[in-house]
Amino acid sequence: MSVREVETEVCIIGSGLAGMMAALAAHSRGAKVLTLGKFSPGRGTCSISSNGRFNAPGEGYGVESMFTQTMQVGKGINDQVLAWKLVSEIGETLDEMARMTGVRFVAMGKGACKIGKAGGIVPGDGRDLTAALVTAFTGAGIEYLAGYTAVELIVEDNHCKGLLALSRLGEMLLVRSKAVVLAAGGCGGIFEVHNNPESICGDSYAMAARAGAALRDMEFIQFYSLAAAEKGQPRRLFFQPTPDSARLIDQEGRDVIATRLNAKITLSTAMITMRDELARAIVSSERSGSSVYLDFSETTPEELALNPHIRNIVYPEGKDKAPRWKVTPTTHFCMGGVSIDTQARTTVEGLIAVGEAAGGVHGANRMGGNALTECLVFGRTGGISAAEMASAQPLPNIGGSLLETAVKSVTFFGKPRTLASGEINQLRQQVKRTMWDHLGPVRDGSGMEQAGRDLASIEESIKNAAAADPRSLLKLHELRSMVATGQMITSSALWRKESRGSHYRTDYPRESAEFAKGSTVHQP
Repeated sequence: MSVREVETEVCIIGSGLAGMMAALAAHSRGAKVLTLGKFSPGRGTCSISSNGRFNAPGEGYGVESMFTQTMQVGKGINDQVLAWKLVSEIGETLDEMARMTGVRFVAMGKGACKIGKAGGIVPGDGRDLTAALVTAFTGAGIEYLAGYTAVELIVEDNHCKGLLALSRLGEMLLVRSKAVVLAAGGCGGIFEVHNNPESICGDSYAMAARAGAALRDMEFIQFYSLAAAEKGQPRRLFFQPTPDSARLIDQEGRDVIATRLNAKITLSTAMITMRDELARAIVSSERSGSSVYLDFSETTPEELALNPHIRNIVYPEGKDKAPRWKVTPTTHFCMGGVSIDTQARTTVEGLIAVGEAAGGVHGANRMGGNALTECLVFGRTGGISAAEMASAQPLPNIGGSLLETAVKSVTFFGKPRTLASGEINQLRQQVKRTMWDHLGPVRDGSGMEQAGRDLASIEESIKNAAAADPRSLLKLHELRSMVATGQMITSSALWRKESRGSHYRTDYPRESAEFAKGSTVHQP
């Protein structure tokens, strides 16, 4: 396989909000930037399908209040310095984004805001937010290579010198770079039930671990409670607020919040204060044989008008009454990730991680609205750090045995067994089923130990396998990322012998002071 070589000062992997913000920040500070993405800018990311909501201090909701709430939701094991940076720098970050893109923001109450459209008056969503950044990104002339998957970081003496990427057409690309920014998102796609793009499969985590970087808090996966589960329908999320008249019921019509949570609160309140418990209650109902439904039979169109997102789901064209919708929890977000400092630098020199690729900000759970806030604050920070690295050192040299070893590690050719796409897809489904069954909203030690054995078996089956063609080779690399990420989640979850935040174990159902700290994991 031939290798094409390119040089840049800053290479960014991923084109979601964090990646584009990093690219814009580095470019505006004089660095030559190259961005790689599996799809065109902004596509195939979680950012574009988000509700577009940021948390930010505002009137009646100061920096201290946002910090306190972020730490409370994270069950106190957040990196406090990173959490403080998040809440204290979002204001200036939004100001810089507005200058770069020309957008305005619409206040949503309690400090929250969304990007404004229709002259800055109407609140937009993730599509509007992504479009604004893509326009600024392309307008700045930042070089972008679409259809490339980064598969291996090239590291020597704990210094990242660049990376290898593969195209869908089978070309191998060597990028020599003074700084590399991991912004390839989280790992929702390694679970059978998720609302992430399939391509979000732990690439950042697996590459960072193989490069020698430390990761943290990988056991904490957020499962969003209310995802549409109707057959043949997309797994859309019912974002808050839900109307007070909406009820969560099982198939016998019993109120799930009242019967399984023993609470007398509205669904919206439960989603804010008991999101983890609600997800587990739905799973428990499903496992007992009773599906769960979001019932809008008592909800008026006027009530639904307060949340156009939900209205558009439950009032399909031609319907004159809102139906009830089958719902289920879905894998939504990974709180853990690559360990970083306040400048988004990892434990590997020259390697930066931003957005969902990084860990530490959220602790045991993420407060709603903090995901996009994190993307902007740490995307900007990572871009600034990368530009500073680029100005302080020469372009690294990659050659000889270092390049030869790296190329050999990613080709998967010349091995005794060849896997076609169909076989790789079957193995991917095995990983997904294993992770959802044993590392989903409800966990226990024996199930997680079984997951560890299953993942080890899949790892062994691909260790001596080759790919049949370029498309299969990309799938094989994604499978490798899925397995490695699943193993890190499993080992971290087995270590944490307690229940905290989104991590719930039936064999250790309470919090323990012994585990009131973050976890650390290295290459599995």
